[in-house]
Order: sequence, then C-alpha cells, then structure tokens
Amino acid sequence: MEILKPMNKQQIIEHLLLSFKKYYDIYKTQDELQQVELKDYYALAEFHSINQQYFLVKSLHISDADEHEYVYFALFDELNQEQLNSISEKTWNAGLQKINVYNGHKKSDIKLIIIADKFSEDLKKTAKKIKYRKNFKHGLYGWSDFHLLAFDVENQSFACNRYGKDLTKLLKFTIQK
Repeated sequence: MEILKPMNKQQIIEHLLLSFKKYYDIYKTQDELQQVELKDYYALAEFHSINQQYFLVKSLHISDADEHEYVYFALFDELNQEQLNSISEKTWNAGLQKINVYNGHKKSDIKLIIIADKFSEDLKKTAKKIKYRKNFKHGLYGWSDFHLLAFDVENQSFACNRYGKDLTKLLKFTIQK
C-alpha cells in the first residue's frame, strides 16, 4: 500500500523540515551542526515553550512550566539493528546534555527521526524495545522521554517505539500534503 507519494529520502527529510520550520529552530548546515556538536546528523530542530504564572502583577511570580523538544534527523542507506541501537543511545545522551533541570522544568522530549532507503523487518522489533525515560528528582523537576521513528523508503514502512507512534502520524500527514 502506498503511504506516501514517490520520493527519495532526501526529498522526504527536506519536506519534513519545512513543516518544522514554523515553530522550531533548525540547525542544518555542517557549521551549525558542528557548533552544537552533532556532525553525524542531517539536522536538529529545537522547540522551547516557557510558561510563567503570575498573581495580578508580574512581580508576584508563582511558577514556571518549561517544555522543550529536541528533534534529531538522520539519513541511512541501509539501517541495521546495531546502527539503530547506537544512534538511539547517542541521541538520548546528546539530548540529555541539552536539558537544564530546575524546579520550573516540566518536560523535555528527545526525538529521533531516521529516514532510510531500507531496513529489515527485525528492525521493527528492535525499535519497539528501545525505551529511554528519565525523571529528574523523582519527577518534581520534570522528566524526559525518547521518541523514535524510522521510515523505510523502499517498502514505505515504519518502525517506532511506544512514544514514536505520534511521529508516524506526523510523517504521514506532512508528506501527503
């Protein structure tokens, strides 16, 4: 079943980045990626939402609730299980280094979107088992989850972990536009 119109991995990722451009800060050139120490990725998109609550006037500050998203994009010709595990762990660790934990931090999601020419059916099982989650100070200072999505261009199939299911819907919707 054709999910997406015929495109190669480069066209798919460019189309996907266009949809992120409106709300996210995108680092795509090699110079920008080296500045944030991510030369192995195709692009990085960051979203930051800072909510503050006041009582009547700004000087009576009550609380903060900061949310952040770090979306890493990677391209592969043929993705195998070892590469998937390796880049997932690397992405998780890179994302954790970006998180500033304090009492106003609510959550920071770290997402990895991989577009590959092809991958095996076994990779889907491996992707489902990849799970990273961290609570900061027992959840009082927020938490972080890892969202994973891999897309096989040749077979037009998806591999994702539990949190990555929302990314599947996003990719389908974005590319079909």
